[in-house]
Amino acid sequence: MNVRRNSFLFYTALLALAVGVCVLPTAAWALSAGTTIDMSDPNPPPSGTGWTYAGDVYTIQSGADVMVTGDNQLPNPSQRRISVTAGPMATITLDGVSITGPDDFQSPLLLNSGANVTLKWTEGTTNTLTASFFCAGIQTTGAALEIVGPDSGSLTAKGGTNGGAGTHDPDQHSQRPPQFPPHPVLSPHL
Repeated sequence: MNVRRNSFLFYTALLALAVGVCVLPTAAWALSAGTTIDMSDPNPPPSGTGWTYAGDVYTIQSGADVMVTGDNQLPNPSQRRISVTAGPMATITLDGVSITGPDDFQSPLLLNSGANVTLKWTEGTTNTLTASFFCAGIQTTGAALEIVGPDSGSLTAKGGTNGGAGTHDPDQHSQRPPQFPPHPVLSPHL
């Protein structure tokens, strides 16, 4: 009889644990780690695979292949944004990301001079990069950028006041036309 009661208690506890795990909010699992950057992570670690984090900036290292997800305004508004270092090809896949509200003269996605970036998004996702005053949604002063999108989903890059969606020279405070590699692949969904 005791064995039966212990088995019943064991299986009851196991069932309670399984139900508890199933009802946890998805955000509890979507933290920045490995190759994933979650813009909504309120307490990001200092680094992952191919990226570092300090002072509200995720810095993508050369040669990295990272997935970016989440909203930098949730659960609390923040200035979190992305910067890409110069060097060999880095690939960034956006997966339902929204980066808005950075400080003035800051872009949600900064491609530093000499960076070589392929930017793409996950099928069916909506992705938004909205800059602040005098900045572009995707800003560069001499990087190579290839944008590749699937058949569904979207990427919207919005410049702030006196900014643009292409490039902007912050030293001159004047907008320049976008600069892309010689043969960029541009998605019709932009």
